[in-house]
Amino acid sequence: FNMTVKDPEQVRVVAPSTLNAGYTFQVEVDGRDLTVKVPDGGVEEGQSFVAQVVSSSLTGSSATNPDFVSAAEPEVAVAAEAVPVSAAAAGPTITKTVIDNPDGTQTISEETHYPDGRVTTTTTKVAGPAEAATVATASTPEFSVPTGAWRHQLFSCFDTCSSGIFWMNCCCGMIALGQLLQRMKKNFIGSDSSDYKYSCIIWTSITFGAYLLTLVIAAATNGASIIIYGIAGILFLVAATQVRFSMRQKYSIPADCCADSGCLSDCCCVYWCGCCSVIQMMRHTHDETQYYYNCTSQTGLDQNVPEIV
Repeated sequence: FNMTVKDPEQVRVVAPSTLNAGYTFQVEVDGRDLTVKVPDGGVEEGQSFVAQVVSSSLTGSSATNPDFVSAAEPEVAVAAEAVPVSAAAAGPTITKTVIDNPDGTQTISEETHYPDGRVTTTTTKVAGPAEAATVATASTPEFSVPTGAWRHQLFSCFDTCSSGIFWMNCCCGMIALGQLLQRMKKNFIGSDSSDYKYSCIIWTSITFGAYLLTLVIAAATNGASIIIYGIAGILFLVAATQVRFSMRQKYSIPADCCADSGCLSDCCCVYWCGCCSVIQMMRHTHDETQYYYNCTSQTGLDQNVPEIV
């Protein structure tokens, strides 16, 4: 039995993977199986978007798209609880998307829409069948990193002034950057590389090397030692800008300014507020109240803490 949906019915969903424009897939809404269509321009994995309903039925059916074939991406099953965009709500509404991963685990994305327009998204990865994941008391999510917005504001770094993460960034900011880069599996200049395991060591060496060179040059010259810290500062700016831009793309976080200018917003934040910016990134990947900062670790975290990359 097919149910005709009045045009245009739309729902907000979270993309299970990177999809081209015109691709169709199924979501479940209030007991109905809806086939939705990816809008023009396509979507990226984890992106929240408004999709047009192509067809609707009371029983499940397989969604197909003869115009799009991808051999690189495995097929995934998507179950979603979506709220029609046109529906008015007095309180926050939640959209849940459950993705069956090829390795047997599940990725669950929950997007909360508030009446004032704010949208927050939390993604968790759990083991077991979909039934176990949908029972709130049956399992505990392994780990989650917020998407759609930073976990903390830029100047919320002062909330951590009594913790090690604050003083490491204030006194040894380049070492803290090295910990963040290694945590995100970036090399010492913030690029994806297999050499990421040396990022913290390299920045620690740069820190102490610059200090010792400054002492030597200062003893032999008058003020020329500032050049050493100038070179180190430029390297810091490049690496921190690259990792911040990468994190914003990974977690769908909008720019603080200069929205359509790529990494310019990130460069401004790092240039004017480098210490606060690194603290913000470190606190976003792991909640410091649950995963305590370890200043002696190459990632700033204990070994048993879940990885995010």
